[in-house]
Amino acid sequence: MVWIHGGGFVLGSALPYSPSRMVTDGDVIVVTIQYRLAAFGFLSSGDGAVPGNMGMRDQLLAVNWVKDNIRQFGGDPNDITIFGESAGSASVAALALTPGSKGLFTKAILQSGTLVASWALIRHPEKEFYQFAERAGCRPWIYNPWNKLSYHQNVVTCLRTKSDREILDAHSKYDPLNVPMDKGLGEQVEFGLVTDYDFFPKAPLDLLKDKSYLQRQGVLDRTYMIGMTDNEGILGIMMYPQKKYGEITKPSNVASLIRSIVNSNFPWPAETEALNAVDFLYSFPRDADGNIPLQKVIDLYSDDLMTVPIMVFTRALVDASPSTPVYMYLFDSEPKVSNPRTCPSTPVYMYLFGSEPKVSNPRACPSTPVYMYLFDSEPKVSNPRASPGTPVYMYLFDSEPKVSNPRAFPSTPVYMYLFDSEPKVINPRIPPKTPVYMYLFDSESKLSNFIISPSIPLYMYLFDSEPKVSSPRACPSTPVYMYLFDSEPKVSNPRACHSTPLYMYLFDSEPKVSNPRASPSTPVYMYLFDSEPKVSNPRASPSTPVYMYLFDSEPKVSNPRASTGTPVYMYLFDSEPKLKDPDGPIRGTNHGMDLFHEFDGVGVDGFETLYFFANRDPAKYPIIASAFRGYVTQFAKTGNPVTGPSSSWPRYDRQNEQYLAISSQPEVRQHLYAQRVSLWTDFLPKMATRNSGRPAFSG
Repeated sequence: MVWIHGGGFVLGSALPYSPSRMVTDGDVIVVTIQYRLAAFGFLSSGDGAVPGNMGMRDQLLAVNWVKDNIRQFGGDPNDITIFGESAGSASVAALALTPGSKGLFTKAILQSGTLVASWALIRHPEKEFYQFAERAGCRPWIYNPWNKLSYHQNVVTCLRTKSDREILDAHSKYDPLNVPMDKGLGEQVEFGLVTDYDFFPKAPLDLLKDKSYLQRQGVLDRTYMIGMTDNEGILGIMMYPQKKYGEITKPSNVASLIRSIVNSNFPWPAETEALNAVDFLYSFPRDADGNIPLQKVIDLYSDDLMTVPIMVFTRALVDASPSTPVYMYLFDSEPKVSNPRTCPSTPVYMYLFGSEPKVSNPRACPSTPVYMYLFDSEPKVSNPRASPGTPVYMYLFDSEPKVSNPRAFPSTPVYMYLFDSEPKVINPRIPPKTPVYMYLFDSESKLSNFIISPSIPLYMYLFDSEPKVSSPRACPSTPVYMYLFDSEPKVSNPRACHSTPLYMYLFDSEPKVSNPRASPSTPVYMYLFDSEPKVSNPRASPSTPVYMYLFDSEPKVSNPRASTGTPVYMYLFDSEPKLKDPDGPIRGTNHGMDLFHEFDGVGVDGFETLYFFANRDPAKYPIIASAFRGYVTQFAKTGNPVTGPSSSWPRYDRQNEQYLAISSQPEVRQHLYAQRVSLWTDFLPKMATRNSGRPAFSG
């Protein structure tokens, strides 16, 4: 797990974030990184003089280093999760979208921030560049509008003559904690992400809308956990001097704030009709003095800074994901069976088969039921259809009755069999008394039987009518003729009756096959994998890797890349501490308060004093902290934040839009702030398009 700290791209470090409890309780490896900030990391001239995003390149390099070296620390370079909060969360979103991150990490956790927020993405970097250069004393008098690049390069030459301290002093002349009350935060930020046409090939919002790009760059192959706290907007209020808190709710200030926020989200001046719609939602009802309720102002800031950008990002991921239904098994922890290689003590968590699908394994413990297994890394064997070193993880077997594969390397042992009461069957293709132990063939259609006679062709078999075994899922009398075939690879489907063909193969690099139980064009991805494409079994033991899937339409479970789209889990941190001052501006769960539950080094007591909170409930706090750390680490390990039959955190989808409200009593809810989100993502964009004739811009 690679942690990226926040701080608005201008401040912060890895130092305060001690992950010791996360590491010990969650059994994960946590790496905290740092990156260049402010002018050193995010100054941009909007062209080649200072392209910008230098801090993001630091982050990308750091994650690459982790991938190259984490094995030395006991980690898995193919199972990296990046996570961050605030600007760190926006950075996570940025890393997910940049082409340079393809294949670099498998999961991402976004805590209160995404790159399409007005505070994260600088839309006019040239203006900010000039203002910073002027504060640093590097604004040339002669401006050449016909050769901006040359002008910008002269500014850079001047900046390079400045010391580190002078650069920092130029930055400190800008006071983000003393901003005009009629300006949205998006109009106040000086440093952030920019569209440089390199780290971002085009504007991030356009990348999110480009389904082909998302698929090509592997953005949709990852799993995401995205959320926020319930009162993120307090961050906007805290930008004002404390002595001015009483002015926050004055109608004139709120009206100016609304205009600023609307204009920062749309590229042309807002129409009166649009402003009235926003004003109605966030300004009423009013108190006896005509002032606007403080919570309404907090909601306005929350939606501008976090809620709407997060929903735009989340919906884009889900909308772009494939919708083809593929049915797989991810099993419950109930139906464990013994591993025939180890006897009853070792549980195996994956099978193809109904409630009665057992057959005795004569080579292991006689009473051990065999359900068909996809094992973990213990019983591997070389795959004769792939490269010699490729492990194959599917067997029903024992180590005893091995046979060399005459088509691969003669010394390669093959341990794959389906046994009846005796480990031999009659081969219908050769003399009746000849025992056959099962062969793994390569793609040739014929193969000499090295046990009997080299001249007798074999096509692969596992049984004649004699040693049949009942079909575990269907007609009890249906014989199972299981093969690893050559060119005619169909057999009766043991999950149905006689007429349904089942296409089972040992695949090589192109492992698609039509699903006979679904529509003809629906691809089914059935593999014998090595360790690369594994999927954790969230319904069984959290650490149990699952290496294979099958498929029929009956006992279906969602394909994490298909029917429900890219796996996305959404949350709202909804723990409500008591207030020291009920009339004060700070209420609910503020921006950043999830960090106190997540890390050890972030001081909760100091935060309570600073932001007017009463002491935390000593009974509730450890429960929430432990639960949140559990969600985060479980997600990193399995791709699912919860496990077990009593746990519930449904994946996010566009129809139900379910999310988990995290508190001392977590609950699943739907449609996060539905009316407010709809105003910004549906109503206002349509109004802008109608009134201007130009396509609307949102987010």
